[in-house]
Amino acid sequence: MRGLKTLVIIMGVLIVIGVGVVAGAIIDRAARGGARTSAVTAPALAAPGKMFGNVAVDLPQGAKIQEMAAAGERLVLRLLMPDGAERLLVLDPGSGQPLGTIELRPAKP
Repeated sequence: MRGLKTLVIIMGVLIVIGVGVVAGAIIDRAARGGARTSAVTAPALAAPGKMFGNVAVDLPQGAKIQEMAAAGERLVLRLLMPDGAERLLVLDPGSGQPLGTIELRPAKP
């Protein structure tokens, strides 16, 4: 019986410590303004209160932008090419550097 009481007391202490760790993590994240960001993610475009600057993006000759959308840390432009084909141009919004293109083709029956 004595061993059971000791086991219950130890488990109670572990529960209190666990609740304390969870409460500390919640308070820490609330003080930081959200979840921690990974060092692998792309840097922010511009710090608050600072100018963004000018970025030039070269489009293929005769291409027209049909649509623009943000996708995570990337900017995606849907281009209409002069021959009627469509292409997605994926950009890094901070530098304006193209990360790649995706050609959109109709499915073959």
